[in-house]
Amino acid sequence: TTTTITFDDLAAGTVLSNQYDSQGVDFEKGIIGSGVYCYPVITQVASADAESGDQVADTSCANGEFPDSSIWGVLKNSAQNLSVYAGFFPNYANPPASEDVTLTAYDADGNVVGTDTESVPTLQGAHTLLQIADASANIAQFSIAGSQPSVYIDNLTFDNPAGVPPDFRIRSEIYAVAVAQGLSDSTVIDVNRLNGSTGGVTFSASGLPTGVNALFTPNPATGAIATMTLTADNNAPLITTYPYPTFTVTRTPD
Repeated sequence: TTTTITFDDLAAGTVLSNQYDSQGVDFEKGIIGSGVYCYPVITQVASADAESGDQVADTSCANGEFPDSSIWGVLKNSAQNLSVYAGFFPNYANPPASEDVTLTAYDADGNVVGTDTESVPTLQGAHTLLQIADASANIAQFSIAGSQPSVYIDNLTFDNPAGVPPDFRIRSEIYAVAVAQGLSDSTVIDVNRLNGSTGGVTFSASGLPTGVNALFTPNPATGAIATMTLTADNNAPLITTYPYPTFTVTRTPD
């Protein structure tokens, strides 16, 4: 089956996160990999400026040092084909004649499956097609990015081929945890399931700083989230200067 998100079924101004979960896609924000992403926002435009209807999704993002356009989407089922129409609608003086917009597709582990960069003309509507195809149906996540704010998208389309095995990905909701000596701190780990995955996922941590321990609950996780609690011993060495230590969380399907 093929699904197209037209953004015409929700009110203008809606900040998109999980409203299209039942249709097969969610949006996430924050630091993901090396990028900073924001939730898209439904925006009304003239019907001539939308690929269909009269609403689009604004991908502008001001979470980084410099405003740009960047969103991150997660599919519920792996896809072979992913496409979207893009437009560039700057609201400032002397904008460039066009903006390069990039659609990047990733597998469940965050590896790049494919990219498509197109030059989107300024104020010419959301009619520039970006598309990626992967014969192995490994498209599980995607990003849409431009160096300038006010990149709008419309008609996000993806398929759901039969016979793709269950899979999952994990993502910490925060990327830095500060733990004082003798105390604990926790973060939520999202388990994004693909293609009907329902099995348990067992977590472990390696490379932790001396005197720090990690506890995961539940473990194994059978739902969509787990909690990781880091506890520092009373005599754990203090670390007060950059670079701060990193460690690895490993997930194993049961």
